Amino acid sequence: MTRRLRLKRVLQNIPPGRRELAEALRRLCRHLKAATQAEILRLLAERGYTKTKSELSRYLSGERLPPAHFVRALHGAAVDISGAHAVGCSEADLLDLHSKAEALKCAGCAVLRAENATLRAENGSLREDLEYARKARGGLPPGNVARRGLGSHLPVPRPRADRQDMETRLPGKTGFQVSSQTVMAFVADTEQLHREGRHRELAALCQEGLQGLMPTETAHAVAVLRAHGRSFVDDLIQMAGRDQSSADVMATALELIKQKRAGDAGQILEAALA
Repeated sequence: MTRRLRLKRVLQNIPPGRRELAEALRRLCRHLKAATQAEILRLLAERGYTKTKSELSRYLSGERLPPAHFVRALHGAAVDISGAHAVGCSEADLLDLHSKAEALKCAGCAVLRAENATLRAENGSLREDLEYARKARGGLPPGNVARRGLGSHLPVPRPRADRQDMETRLPGKTGFQVSSQTVMAFVADTEQLHREGRHRELAALCQEGLQGLMPTETAHAVAVLRAHGRSFVDDLIQMAGRDQSSADVMATALELIKQKRAGDAGQILEAALA
């Protein structure tokens, strides 16, 4: 008698897009004709994709948003075993579901984080101008708009491959500038969650934030967090090595070497090979 695959239930308190993706992934698992999660992991490993049982369980319950290449690997295995007709959905359909699956609820939206970071920076600049004006007993100082750079960099989110290179110095003794508002927002949000002891949310933000960062930005974020002495940067590096594509891992490692972070570059390569 064939055993029925038993999976952890999909969580109730997750966004609708995340739930829809989790249900689709569970249907793919049924097409693998595996009786246990261990067999699913073995089938994926045969195709060059390795995950732990706990990670697989989190993806299938909707607790965590899987990387896109996991979705591709699972779909490919299902099609190989049961056939495209039986699976009933294409890889493009699944990737569309993945793109619509909310990484976090609205408060954690990567676009909103970037926009909020821009607004916070603008607010700080306006406060400086106001203080200057009060001291001078006059209007705003000449050239304040140009000093803030409003004419050259608009706070509009860009696609991943076409971001403006906003060179914004983060507070703290980092010794260098980061490349975009996205990195500034990511660092600020992770540090806030770390200070508040919200470790589970921090882990989710690190994993999901990596999907919105380019390799150079990932390297900058690692370097800044390392310079700030944040202990969770080791977990961030492990996630980057484990969940990013080989090309992105290599690009991130190369940028880390340029940032004189050879130890972190080696760590991300080791994580990718584990």
